[in-house]
Amino acid sequence: MLELTVYQSLDNILDRFSMMEAAELFLLFLFFTFWLLNLLTVWLRRRKNTPS
Repeated sequence: MLELTVYQSLDNILDRFSMMEAAELFLLFLFFTFWLLNLLTVWLRRRKNTPS
């Protein structure tokens, strides 16, 4: 639609992260960490509760 190459699209996406400050990157890292821990706990609970 905008006639961008894949490289240009990825560059535009990653450019947003290069403009973030250290505190913002830290909060983003914390958000992803808690999200992944939540996914892991849900997966482990479902795996534990499934009958063999």
